[in-house]
Amino acid sequence: MMSMLVRIAIAAALSLGAFAAQASGDGGAVVCRSRVGECEVVVLVSPVPPSAGPVTLSFLVTRDGRVDDSTPIVVTATGPLGESRVVEVGAPGDGDRFSRSAVMAMSSEGLWRVQATLGGGKEGAIGFEILVARAPPPWHSLLPWMFLWIPIGIVIILRERLVLHRVQTPRLGA
Repeated sequence: MMSMLVRIAIAAALSLGAFAAQASGDGGAVVCRSRVGECEVVVLVSPVPPSAGPVTLSFLVTRDGRVDDSTPIVVTATGPLGESRVVEVGAPGDGDRFSRSAVMAMSSEGLWRVQATLGGGKEGAIGFEILVARAPPPWHSLLPWMFLWIPIGIVIILRERLVLHRVQTPRLGA
């Protein structure tokens, strides 16, 4: 009986592994690292790989080895179909003291050309490209919830086995 319980517990733990992909602790993948005037700029993109839809661009700007969160940054992106997006990068937030980010709607797949202008053009600008993949199907975001039923089913079966085992076990002295 114990070996079956161990197997069920292992199966439940493995099925919960489907949720591990949902955890994210980094700012994304580095797409550009450049020196602009006196500033060192590192740009990260999330999700990795970027797909059509909302894409987060995070900027870490340092000046003389110190984080510079006061230099204004304006990002312009041009898509493969000629569509253009302009966003201003906000102040550090969302639990990150160092980088600043902006969410940009990249509506089509293909190569997007991005230009980030620092300090209203006084500092300079950097340019880079982002290859945006096709948007995932709508049901893709529900996939972890679909797998949630596996551990729930295992817990229900395990509970029933334990209750049934207690009921069928004869009591001594009865």
